[in-house]
Amino acid sequence: MRKFYTLCASVMAIASIYPASADAVERSSVHIEKGNPMTIQARAPQMVRGQAARDLRSKTRLNSMSNSMAKKPRKAIGSPDDYRGYITERPQGTAQLYTKTGEGWVYNWLMGIVLQPCDGSVTEIITSDDGKVYMNNPFSLYSTPGWIEGTIENNSYVFNLPQMVNYEDYGDGEIYEDYCLKLQYGEDEEGPWYFLCEDQTVRFNIGTDGVLTPDMEGMMLGMCNWFDDDDGGYWSWQATGDEINSLTPHNEKTLEVPSTAQFNDWYRSSGINVSSIPIAFDGDKVYIKGIYSGSADIKNSSIVGTYDNATSKITFESGQYLGIDWDNCTVLYFVASETLPNGSNKIADKLVFDYDKDTQTLTTDGSYAICCTPDKLLYYQFVNKPAFFLQEGYPEVTSLVAPVYDEYYPEEPYYGYYAELYFYIPMLTPDGKAIDTSKLYWNVILDDEVFTFMPDEYYGLEEPMTDVPYGYDEIDGFYCSGNLAGCFIIPEGYDSLGFRTLYKDGDKTVYSDIVYVPGFESGIKGISINGGKPVREEYFDLQGRPVSQPSTGFYIRRATYDNGKVITSKIVR
Repeated sequence: MRKFYTLCASVMAIASIYPASADAVERSSVHIEKGNPMTIQARAPQMVRGQAARDLRSKTRLNSMSNSMAKKPRKAIGSPDDYRGYITERPQGTAQLYTKTGEGWVYNWLMGIVLQPCDGSVTEIITSDDGKVYMNNPFSLYSTPGWIEGTIENNSYVFNLPQMVNYEDYGDGEIYEDYCLKLQYGEDEEGPWYFLCEDQTVRFNIGTDGVLTPDMEGMMLGMCNWFDDDDGGYWSWQATGDEINSLTPHNEKTLEVPSTAQFNDWYRSSGINVSSIPIAFDGDKVYIKGIYSGSADIKNSSIVGTYDNATSKITFESGQYLGIDWDNCTVLYFVASETLPNGSNKIADKLVFDYDKDTQTLTTDGSYAICCTPDKLLYYQFVNKPAFFLQEGYPEVTSLVAPVYDEYYPEEPYYGYYAELYFYIPMLTPDGKAIDTSKLYWNVILDDEVFTFMPDEYYGLEEPMTDVPYGYDEIDGFYCSGNLAGCFIIPEGYDSLGFRTLYKDGDKTVYSDIVYVPGFESGIKGISINGGKPVREEYFDLQGRPVSQPSTGFYIRRATYDNGKVITSKIVR
């Protein structure tokens, strides 16, 4: 699927959701203009081809580029054969975490070259008793398992490059070796680019405060690959790396909640999204645990606010430290925000809630973000006008809020992409009560009929399915992240496409209104949707010849339903 990924996650993970296609992976010459690439100011997830295809498609890597950046002298630093081995085992010694400032680059074939601050990215440096030093995570937007090795010299950490930081063998002779090299920005007759430095010695000077700074301004630790050619080979920058301004020792500790604080399960709502969240009142202090649910590493981290009984307000100071998200190797902070008249947001000193004791609710017109630094809106999550409320049990559901359309991607047969549909599922009743999501389902409405997902098209299914449970997320063409749901639409040639939610409570079922994809609205108004059941299935090869027992390969499936509906789709066995 073409949905969400986090930019600071491994680019290899991003690339693995795309199919192997000669045209898709073609290496092309790319030049960049510094300061004017596609720029992402926040690490909020970006929309690309989605996650339902993440395990169905080839792992062929798509972030390579063919531009030879080692222009002159081409062989000044030698080939990979001249350099030390690949260090993946954690070195012995004294470890220290550092947070970066600077700029990070990453290349994705769909989005192109992306530049964003690498502030808040975490790297670890280990010093050993024999005078060696080791650094991991040299690229903030591309996680690699390898360590680069250096020495301690004259109050500096010195690394001699190139050094391998990633090795991947995809079989069939397809091997990728990623190296860390020293690069510098410059220009030649072809335009601006990052060029290999002939001197591959990288030196970080150690300040009196422990902060590390490179001795060369504008130096980049860049990811490069070696490519053989008739002239003996060349290094190629993979549009991934960091221009590091500084590395600051990171020793912050998360909040320690007193044992007297007793947490109760509250609900947090923002728009149509609802999640359970523990809150504790302890004297004039209020603690919220798991304010950011996107990282298992900080699920138990808390923020603290102060309750003013006279004004019934609870104030949470901005910049509270939450811990390290090790999946993305960044530190995280709770950062208060306010909306400016032009619609943009800026950091606020605090987030203030109104507390209603009678209804047990906390409400605010403010917002907050989960950020990589306490002083920049460089965020993973942004929550506008959050509300917290206590609720005993679930209400009787008599009506549902209609789901909200997000995105539709048409099929692209050339690349092997099915059509994809995404929408948000409301988790509240119309009067704002949290509902039991274990009783919540959704349908796809195709040509004014409830669509049946068939096992020979959606491979993880064992039997036909029309009502998809909330939270269903498998590798068979379905996707769910929070209250965002999606799926492949494998049949072709439909005139209308919609979706709805339904709530099953015993023998009672409540349906939402149907929401149609723009451009695929139903021409029938006031229809009553009745899902048909398949009564006959026929298979044909790609030449249209009938096949009695499909074996391995591609086929056309024609299903006839008891209501007379006929749906044709392509399947693979």
